[in-house]
Amino acid sequence: MRSRILKEICVTDVRVVFVLFCVLLTNAKEETSWNSWYDDLFPKPLSWQTRTKRWESSSHSTGYWSFVQPVSPSFDKTPAKNVTTQLGQTVYLHCVVNNLGDKTVSWIRRRDLHLLTVGTETYINDDRFSSAHIEGGQDWPLKIKYPQTTDAGTYECQVSSDPKITFLVQLNIVVPKAEILGPHPMYVKIGSSINLTCVISESPEPPMFVFWYHNKRMINYDKEGGEISLQKASDDSAISTLYITNAQPTDSGNYTCGPSNAEATSISVFFLHVLSGAQFGSIIEL
Repeated sequence: MRSRILKEICVTDVRVVFVLFCVLLTNAKEETSWNSWYDDLFPKPLSWQTRTKRWESSSHSTGYWSFVQPVSPSFDKTPAKNVTTQLGQTVYLHCVVNNLGDKTVSWIRRRDLHLLTVGTETYINDDRFSSAHIEGGQDWPLKIKYPQTTDAGTYECQVSSDPKITFLVQLNIVVPKAEILGPHPMYVKIGSSINLTCVISESPEPPMFVFWYHNKRMINYDKEGGEISLQKASDDSAISTLYITNAQPTDSGNYTCGPSNAEATSISVFFLHVLSGAQFGSIIEL
């Protein structure tokens, strides 16, 4: 009895195997995949099938792969590549990087290939140089305090991508100069006016102040010292004037124009005392 039951089970298993083989063969002829046959035996819910088809269609889309592929870093072309500042005035060299990702930004001085900053860290033993990057921003500016004429040159902003990309900035340092216009020395008549014009050139930024001195006394806040003004004349120059009305012999002497960003310059003023009925005068210096 037991052997008979075993034989029937074996026959049944063979039939099942045969049926499965026939199904596979039929599906192969119809160029269907194993997954299709498996889905026929074990159908998935409609929501699953919808998600699967949506994923398959999107995965074969060119736009999908271009979206998931990483975008390489690039430089914004807005920052100036040629920067001019005056001696001693803090300057910023800007470098805007798009799609930085996990890469780092470094600044290098091309003159001696000295590494200045990496990210927000400084790699030079000179506290005048530092990174002025604000967290979350795309700009990685290099800050240089109290620049000297020796700091002029080319600076390189470098991104650690593969291959590396660089952005070059040329820094120019100008030294402002002050000059009092007119003949030196200046001769005036008693009772006339004294008008001194001091021009500060090669000054991208106007001086914060200009002090005027009569001999060794500062007269900016002296009510009887004359009228003093300061204004920007052009992109790289400023003018300061000293105007004294009804000048008297006590107003003679040395006048000095002292801008905050340039060396002082001076002029001597002498009075011409005209003798009644005479064609010549004597110069009196008080």
